[in-house]
Amino acid sequence: MALNGAKGAERATGSGTRLAIGAQVLLMSVLAVVLVLLVDWLSERPGLRLRFDLTRDESNTLAPPTREVLQRLPVDMRADVFFTGRTLERGFEALGLAAQDHARKVLRLLQEASNGRLECEEFDLSDRRASDNRALARLAELELREVEPGGLIVVSAGKRRQVLHLRGDLCDLDPGYPGDATQPPIAPRIVALRAEEALVGALHKVASSEAPKLLFLKGHGELDPASAEQGGLAELKLLLESDGFLVDAFDVEKQGKLPDECQLLAVVGPEQPFTENELAELRRFLDGGGRMVAAPDFKTSFDGAGSLAELLEPYGIRPRMSGLLARPVAQASGETRTGLPLCAQNVLVWPHGMAAQNPVTDALRRAGRRVYLPYARALERSNPPPGGTVIQILSSEPEDWSDLGDPSDPAKHDWIPNATEPRGPFPVALQAVYPPRGSVPPARVVQGGRPEGRILCVGSSAAFTNQLVPANRDFLLNAFNWASSREYRVSVGAKSPQTRRIEAGQGSALARIHVVAVYLLPGLFLALGLFTAWKRRQR
Repeated sequence: MALNGAKGAERATGSGTRLAIGAQVLLMSVLAVVLVLLVDWLSERPGLRLRFDLTRDESNTLAPPTREVLQRLPVDMRADVFFTGRTLERGFEALGLAAQDHARKVLRLLQEASNGRLECEEFDLSDRRASDNRALARLAELELREVEPGGLIVVSAGKRRQVLHLRGDLCDLDPGYPGDATQPPIAPRIVALRAEEALVGALHKVASSEAPKLLFLKGHGELDPASAEQGGLAELKLLLESDGFLVDAFDVEKQGKLPDECQLLAVVGPEQPFTENELAELRRFLDGGGRMVAAPDFKTSFDGAGSLAELLEPYGIRPRMSGLLARPVAQASGETRTGLPLCAQNVLVWPHGMAAQNPVTDALRRAGRRVYLPYARALERSNPPPGGTVIQILSSEPEDWSDLGDPSDPAKHDWIPNATEPRGPFPVALQAVYPPRGSVPPARVVQGGRPEGRILCVGSSAAFTNQLVPANRDFLLNAFNWASSREYRVSVGAKSPQTRRIEAGQGSALARIHVVAVYLLPGLFLALGLFTAWKRRQR
């Protein structure tokens, strides 16, 4: 019996047994790898994934409105990120990097929740030496000339696209204060992180199948949307077409009635009056739920019968055609000068002159942008239609004045303020919203919205020209999108920029981590090992 037991033990440790054990180990290893890959694959399936967000402010969870938009995306979308190599200016680098990291995280969450509808790619702008630089090629495809400090994200679907800037769109920054003799310095900081709100709004807008019909009125000396000269509107036309508008020009006197599918009419800088028939047709359009973006001309002061002022007055807005706004010109010495034609070109609106919580100006205001309004006229409120409202969205500075010009020739100005000339601030952009006073054609009804008329009037027609489109780009897009009811403002709460970390180097936290890592966990495993050995010896 002893010999048989010895032979059995010898067989149990023979080469065949070792091969069998090796095969079992190899098989178990392969099965373990397959199991890991299977679990990993299952974890990527949205319907099978179960995730928990243990952060205090749920920073790793998308808001319900965001998920609703993602579930309803009708087309495949693309997000191009131009962050690398493009941080904010000196003093804000750390804030810019933090905001970029947050935007990247939100993009990852959006991509995971989109069921393959959203494709993301980040481009490196730090090396432009290569002739086949993909970043520059993609910028050219998107018709973008440059990337501002901080970088940007472009959400696109085909030719439709939306550009999101880091400052103002993806985050709000407080520039702080350098300090002086009366006040200590205040460090710059991130006020709010708005990447989710901005991105889901862009997805909603770009994915929309709506293509509003926009007509530029012509026949009265208006600025020409086909002209590529400095004073033309060709750049604006291209900008609006890339944003999804169907753009054309229209002459009421020659072509007759405005088409029912025209949702938005642009009247930029008319120099001659409208005829009675034209005025009646324009009012029929506005009373029938039509929308308008308007700007008075700066070459003529006519405001009588058939003028743009007469057309807009029944809807709550009247351009003040007497005088052009002017502002003292700052000199290198710190002093200011008047009496220069440059005073009329020097008018611009700073963030504190923009309306807060308004879809046209809110993002610009938070981003610290400016709106340039050379040769601007002041606007004033008139009595709107019953049920209508008028909102001021841009105002000039207190030091501005309305230069009335020579009494014998209003086109001649001395650009010197005097006691008879009004002083600022002046309204330079007004919005009017009112209920329709006539029948609304079905083609003009905005999906999901109530029938209403909208007018946005800007005091400067020069603000729309090719020369200023690069500087006023975002304001102009916001203005036309608001007028056509394409705001797409999804309510998503901003994320707090505060980070909550375990400060291992402060207090007793480091000592506690040392005790747990060096003594408690090893001691626990040692005790389990001793307990297992003792149990085996008891058999």
